[in-house]
Amino acid sequence: MTGQFAMNRPAAELNASKAFAPALTLLFIAILVNYVDRGNLSIAAPLLKDELGLSASQLGILLSAFFWSYTAMQFVSGWLVDRFNASFVMAAGYLTWSLATSTTGIVHGFVMLALMRLLLGVGESVANL
Repeated sequence: MTGQFAMNRPAAELNASKAFAPALTLLFIAILVNYVDRGNLSIAAPLLKDELGLSASQLGILLSAFFWSYTAMQFVSGWLVDRFNASFVMAAGYLTWSLATSTTGIVHGFVMLALMRLLLGVGESVANL
């Protein structure tokens, strides 16, 4: 390389790093919310158990339902990212995740709450790609 191009290379890499910083920050925030969101039901579990009249086994199912779909969908999400644009797969996952989270607040039965937890696992599975 000539001297002129060698000196511009670090500046170009620095500019690329600065351009990537907002996306990296947003991804960091999304992962942080992901980990908070998956554990929020455990905090509300005692109140939820009393309010909905859930048994200990039903509560256990609700707390583990997220991980059933999350674990299974890790493989599917990885395959989708390999086949399609990662941005679209992540956007679809975040939309699913957001809808499941917002809908969880308005459901009142065990079955619907379990379905929302399963859907939450599906949506959050794209966050760790």
